[in-house]
Amino acid sequence: MPEANDNAFMRFLNEKLVPFSTRVGQNKYIQAIGQGSMGLMAIILVGSIFNLLNTLPVEPYQAFITSNGISDVLNAVYNASMNFIGIFMVASVARGAAKSFGHEELANENMFLALMGYLILVPIAADDAGTLTIGLDYLGGHGTFMAFIVALLTTKINVAIVSRGLTLKMPDGVPDSVGKNFTALIPDACCAIFFGALRLVFSFTSYGNVIDRDNLVGCMIASAAVYPHTPDPADIMAAEHKRQENALYCGDVQVFGYYPPFAKRLWDAHKVVVEMADTDKEDLLAGVVDFYTFSYYNSAVVTTHEVTETVGGNFQVGAKNGYLTYSDWGWAMDPVGLQWTLETLYDRYRVPLMVVENGLGAFDEVVEEDGAKRIHDPYRIDYLRQHVQAMERAIDGGVDLIGYTPWGWIDLVSMGTGEMRKRYGFVYVDMDDSGKGTLDRYRKDSFWWYQRCIASDGADLG
Repeated sequence: MPEANDNAFMRFLNEKLVPFSTRVGQNKYIQAIGQGSMGLMAIILVGSIFNLLNTLPVEPYQAFITSNGISDVLNAVYNASMNFIGIFMVASVARGAAKSFGHEELANENMFLALMGYLILVPIAADDAGTLTIGLDYLGGHGTFMAFIVALLTTKINVAIVSRGLTLKMPDGVPDSVGKNFTALIPDACCAIFFGALRLVFSFTSYGNVIDRDNLVGCMIASAAVYPHTPDPADIMAAEHKRQENALYCGDVQVFGYYPPFAKRLWDAHKVVVEMADTDKEDLLAGVVDFYTFSYYNSAVVTTHEVTETVGGNFQVGAKNGYLTYSDWGWAMDPVGLQWTLETLYDRYRVPLMVVENGLGAFDEVVEEDGAKRIHDPYRIDYLRQHVQAMERAIDGGVDLIGYTPWGWIDLVSMGTGEMRKRYGFVYVDMDDSGKGTLDRYRKDSFWWYQRCIASDGADLG
């Protein structure tokens, strides 16, 4: 039996994962980002080494480099490398993207165009004296994702213009050094207009800028209600320990900014020794989230006793709960558990909450009705309806719940089982577990139900 499972796993790797990884690796955008990132490896290593040399926790050494000004030099090198990594990244990715798109002759021009676009989008502020400044936060690591996007957008614009011959043609006799500058005029102007318009659009939104340190940041915790199987105090303690391990360990760090007391028990159990500097503690406190976001699909039951029937789902195995019904994949459907989770989390953290994943994986059947393909999924509608009602009860009980997004919009391959037949979406995709199908898409009954639900802000659940 284990050999059969191993063969099935290897078949999945060879037939699904390897071809997928190959396609991803051949993607021009991924190649550009990869080449750009690798091109900065030396800068990143230099910055990291100089930062390490500047922060070695040896008191005589620290006293020496501080008294002689060496610490300032080491810090300057670190700042010049790591605090400008966004600038370096946009240039490096743009250069690599031009090559990936088959236009190596545009590499240098593309690099400068991307730098211009990046700086157009970076927020500029005025200090008390009226001097315009750009915070290093925006030029360093915080701007890395924007650097990827700007570099790729610049490449698409530049390549599209040049490929269509939309450049200024200079008369014969004009020196090449002059002609090249005018040839690049149209791509330059188009990029400037595009990124300038993008900055203008963002100025009218709540974001203010493409990068805005005033934006709110959340987390992502895979959560589940955990119950003791019996009133045995040992079961109650086991359930609480499971909840601490699964949800509260990461949540406490991200909301409170420090590790909870029970972390020591977990570290000892896994033989982990944590060496934490004062700067680590400061970083944790400075990086707390503004709101708590989590997924919820099911609940689990924990016991210290032997049981005759166990179930497993969502990476959890435990006793079966006789008060609940289970999905086709053995996940306990427990809307009250969502209410309990919301109320206990809000009582603990007192920050806004958001449910970012919630849905039912099930078998869906396509039927022909009136010449059209239909998918009737009342089981999914019922699951979602009960969970929306559970959220309403939690809100009525004082929970600050700011949002909800179901999983998911469209059928896709299940991450947990690698199956296509385990469907969550409101839109059916014609593909089976072996990857065969037309990929045609059909809206399920749940699509229309959820459309009415969100249009009515949850009032229409019929």
